[in-house]
Amino acid sequence: MTTYLQLAKYSPQGSAGVFKDGWVSRRKFLEEYVKGLGGRIVDIQAIAESEWDFFAIIEMNDFPAAKQAAHNLVTYGGGALERSQVFSLATLEEADAARSSIPGYRPPGS
Repeated sequence: MTTYLQLAKYSPQGSAGVFKDGWVSRRKFLEEYVKGLGGRIVDIQAIAESEWDFFAIIEMNDFPAAKQAAHNLVTYGGGALERSQVFSLATLEEADAARSSIPGYRPPGS
């Protein structure tokens, strides 16, 4: 299972909707939406001091590029999001375990 960190910025329209309906209501909807994509939200929180409005930590079994592209069309096309950024995460233990699979590397000029 892959874990993702998503940072998102609402559009003015999206911000007005969240203010009207509340963060908890939005979280409940997003939990069901992500479940429909085959994943689950581990955590979602509002961000106070940043260019972003919220972050979500999401676990997904399978989220291929085509499905991501379709998801982007739906979320941006609906007008609620201005922008977002998604990062694939690994635990430190997973990163340590992957070290043995990295081939030798030589920096330029050495």
